[in-house]
This record gives sequence, C-alpha cells and structure tokens, in this order.
Amino acid sequence: MLYVAFSLIAPACSICGQPTTTTNMTLPVTSALSRFATRDRGGIISFTEGHSPPPIISGNEETRPAETDPRGHWGSVCNGLQLGLRFAKEEFTIGEKIHAYVIVRNPTSTNRIYFLRGGHTPASSFMGWNSQDQEIPATKRWLIPRPSSSYLPAGSQDRYWACLNRVFDLTVPGKYTFQVTLDAEEGLASGKAVITIRGQTNLPACVGITNMP
Repeated sequence: MLYVAFSLIAPACSICGQPTTTTNMTLPVTSALSRFATRDRGGIISFTEGHSPPPIISGNEETRPAETDPRGHWGSVCNGLQLGLRFAKEEFTIGEKIHAYVIVRNPTSTNRIYFLRGGHTPASSFMGWNSQDQEIPATKRWLIPRPSSSYLPAGSQDRYWACLNRVFDLTVPGKYTFQVTLDAEEGLASGKAVITIRGQTNLPACVGITNMP
C-alpha cells in the first residue's frame, strides 16, 4: 500500500509569531481499487455552461486507476487528492464544441473534504498552450466568491465539465495543450492533455467570446 504524507500547521502565536503546533499526517493510497465511484457535478464554469448537457464519455475509462488510464492525464496525488483532465476524443474541427472533463479523485482510504468556491463549482484555472508552446490567454476570468467545500468519500471521484471554446479562442487550427488546477487546493494539478483542432467546418460553434455575458 502507498502512503501520502503532508503537514498541517496551526496559526502562528500572536506573541512570538511561531506556529503553535505542527501535525504530520499520512494517508494510505487505495492503490488496490479497480474502479472509482463517480458523481457527476455539472459545469465547472457556471456562467458559461448554460443548460445543455455535455456528451457522455463511453466505457467508464475515467473510473480506472490512474496508472491504467493514460487518457485521464492524472496529476500527482496531493494532500490526499488527485486531479484528472480528459476529452471524449483527441481531434476536433473548428466550430465544434470542445468539452473538457475535470475529475477530482480521492485515491486514499480516508474520507476527504476539498475546497470549492460558490455552490458546487470549483474555482478552477485552465492553462493552455499552442503548438509553439506559447501560452494562450483565457478570454474571461471565472473566479466565484464565497469559499465552500465538498465531501469526497474514500475511493470516489467528482466529475465536472467545461466547454473550452468559451474559455479560450480556439479558432486557429493546430495542436493545443491544456492543464487544470483547483485554486483552493494548493499544489493540486492535472497532467497535460494534447488535442488537435483541424480545418473549417459548418458545425454550429460554441457561443463565441463576443457573445459571452
């Protein structure tokens, strides 16, 4: 069995300025699990998602352990949590909706609480790079006030989604690399996922930047 170690430091003493206590904790990683129970939590960026449901990922690949799920682009376990980023496919055409799936997993044998901002919507940061390794700026920030939290049982995971066309300008063909973090969970990040956007299409586009609220 694997273990994840981290420290909890209490607020500093008001007199000497030193931390009052430090608690070292070790959480066992549940590496023996063959499947993780999944809860669908809806759009990760509340003001852009509208009411259209995302496409369903077939095969339940995202429920497998990270080491047997390379398309899940799982990051390292951090403070008892693991973050994954996946797409239904690896190639898209301009104008096609590009849905990213963000999965927050508890791979340990201990129940966990992770922190969100506003209702059930994590304050996430998507990062993107084009084929020249240049960072592409997000077209709009989506930080949501009122910090909140979500209870995540051991061996389970929460799945969110986002339409990346409404976060980035993806109107130029090429290869794009994406990564996601949770702002309220320091150090927690997914792996990097690469997709390809090709040519022109007559498909209806996601709502463009100029139409966003």
